[in-house]
Amino acid sequence: MASRRTASRSTGVLALLACAAAGAWTTGAAAQDSDISAPLNVFISPSGKPFRAETDKPYPVVDWFNAADKDHDGKLTKAEFRADADAYFHELDINKDGVIDGREVAYYEKVTAPEIIQSFSPDRGLPQDENAPKGRETPQGGAWYGLLGEPEPVAAADTNFDNVITYAEFMQATDERWKLLDPDKKGYITLDGLPQTPIQAKLAQQQRRHKRR
Repeated sequence: MASRRTASRSTGVLALLACAAAGAWTTGAAAQDSDISAPLNVFISPSGKPFRAETDKPYPVVDWFNAADKDHDGKLTKAEFRADADAYFHELDINKDGVIDGREVAYYEKVTAPEIIQSFSPDRGLPQDENAPKGRETPQGGAWYGLLGEPEPVAAADTNFDNVITYAEFMQATDERWKLLDPDKKGYITLDGLPQTPIQAKLAQQQRRHKRR
């Protein structure tokens, strides 16, 4: 996996995404000091848009997929995936100057998707998986709710680390995320073919335990 040390402008987003995935996990020490104040039934799309649902409703990856799948054929194409990201870039660009600057990133982190920076561990409120390998590290921030293990998917698009995300950078990140979600190059992804987010897996585990009681 690429590291920040080896990342260059030519490798760009893919290296950054690899770094984000590698950094998306932190040991359990920090988790012990956390609380369970944030909602659990949350999905953060690959572009960073949060989707929330009541705890008794389906996991909201369904809401994202159905919204992005414009022709509702059950297949999310690359064009639809990019259109979804395009729309969210313009939503994040509050002052409509064509870039996402530091103030807009701060607004995203503090107001739009506060789950990504809240210091808490869903493990505190959900039963542990007795079959999980011992010493497994804990997801950090948005990695709990996303498909690709990124703690902060919007900031991850800032490939040159200048605190300004251009449209080109955002869409380049989108294309690299597509490659990760469609590794077999089928040209589309399906809802049932997506990996579970860590919180989705935890919620499913909780539901199974309730059914056994």
